[in-house]
Amino acid sequence: MKKLLIVLDFSLILLFNLFLTKNILASAIMAVSLIIGFYSFGIYTSSVIKSFNTSLVRMVSGIMIAFFVVFIFIFVFRLPINRFHFLYNIFFVSIITFLHSLFYRAFYNKIPTEKILRLAYDDELSEVFQEITVAADGHLKIIDCPDDPEKVFLEDNTTLLVCRGKLEDKESEIVTSCIEKGVNVEYLPLYIEKYLYRTPVEVIKRFPEYYNIAFSESKVNFSNRVFDLLISSLVLILSSPILLVSIILIKLEDGKEIFFKQKRIGMNGKSFYAYKLRTMNRVEENGEYVDKPTKIGNILRKFRINELPQIINVFNGDMSLVGPRPDVERTMFFCEEEIQFYHFRRTVPQGITGNAQVLYKYVDKLEKETFSKRLSYDIYFVKNYSFSLYFTTLLRTVETVAFGRGK
Repeated sequence: MKKLLIVLDFSLILLFNLFLTKNILASAIMAVSLIIGFYSFGIYTSSVIKSFNTSLVRMVSGIMIAFFVVFIFIFVFRLPINRFHFLYNIFFVSIITFLHSLFYRAFYNKIPTEKILRLAYDDELSEVFQEITVAADGHLKIIDCPDDPEKVFLEDNTTLLVCRGKLEDKESEIVTSCIEKGVNVEYLPLYIEKYLYRTPVEVIKRFPEYYNIAFSESKVNFSNRVFDLLISSLVLILSSPILLVSIILIKLEDGKEIFFKQKRIGMNGKSFYAYKLRTMNRVEENGEYVDKPTKIGNILRKFRINELPQIINVFNGDMSLVGPRPDVERTMFFCEEEIQFYHFRRTVPQGITGNAQVLYKYVDKLEKETFSKRLSYDIYFVKNYSFSLYFTTLLRTVETVAFGRGK
């Protein structure tokens, strides 16, 4: 449904702007910019589509990003777009938002329910399947597969889902029987990626050979590196006024150092110093020294402005714009001792933002449970490492920053 809506929206916006401007380049730039803006604010997720008010708020946010991009193209290509075209597009996009809501009510509930017969399931996977059920939004029926192959009854639109790599003889018989009958057979590592944007450690434990092969080599993407340099240059130019104001405010607040540097562990265990704007002060409390955010630091951290100096690390090749966050040594040693497969996250360039940063909460306490959950988002990114996922994560970061969900 998501792809269909994107194609429909693009076509409608393109045709509408062709009618307004009679210029194919101007129309295409407006349509592409608006679709990217919408996508970056999660317009096409089912939870947003079914709520008109939520859709409208996110549409407005997406429009602001899109119009900023269009303004740049207007000056570069001298496009025939004036202020009335912007106003007409705002009105037209409001209509599209209403159409999204109607589309959801008319078609979404008619999507057939998929029936899952899960084989080799155990209770440790209960949380994973709860997440899958929620993500499927009522379009998934899960049944446990009986141990006896003779008792396996398959209805139409049923998928046999294998939840463990090493199967017992009877379980293997069931898989073989289903394949012979032409039944769709899927394995948990690939199936969860349809619904979740993370790879839980519990799943990796059940398919160790599969994941050891997937993470056997380090990954570098040339397109990602080129985009790193292009976007970093653009961000540095556009954010220079914000950086300058931030530097002045930090200095005025307490007169101390402006920048903060910290040793981090990068790709394949290589260490480097990451740079940030200073947002903390060390103060004494009850005889102990603790780090406390400054007044301006709270604002900088909320909108991730303190992360901007790490663009220097991107230029140096220490980091990418997108990837798992590089750990400090203390965190790395703790996690590698407590969490299995933790080293997999360092097989790609570490990043300023990442899958865990935009889809999970900010982790500030060194706890096994929270870092295991964060790892699952990083593992998903590493396993599916590509320019497409890199770019998608960048777009999601726009929403994270705009709504102040970062720290």
